[in-house]
Amino acid sequence: MASSSSSSAHHVRSASYPPKTNPMILKIEQQLKKLQELESSSTSPMQTISICLTGLAGLYKSVDQALNYLPHHNNAKNLAEQLVNGSLKLLEVCNASREVLSRLREAVGELR
Repeated sequence: MASSSSSSAHHVRSASYPPKTNPMILKIEQQLKKLQELESSSTSPMQTISICLTGLAGLYKSVDQALNYLPHHNNAKNLAEQLVNGSLKLLEVCNASREVLSRLREAVGELR
C-alpha cells in the first residue's frame, strides 16, 4: 500500500513555492508599480506628462519584448500557463496605461 502512493505519476505544484517568474514579467511589474505611484505624486503638469510618457514608452517596450519571447523548450501545458499569466499582466498594463493617460489628459487640461 505504501508503495502505491510513492509510484503515483501525478504532478502536484507546491503552494509554498510559486512558479519561477520570467525576468521580463518582473521588469513589467516594476514599471507598472512606478506608473501607479505617479498617481500619488505631486509634480507639475509638464513633469507629469514627461514622466508618464517616458514610463509608458518603457512599459510598452518591455511588453513587446515579453510577447516576442516564446520559450521553445517548454511543453504545451507550461506554455499555456505562461500565456494565461501573460494575458493577465497585459490586462494590468492596459489598465495602468488607461489610468496614466487619464492623468496626462488632466495635466494637459491644467496647462490650457
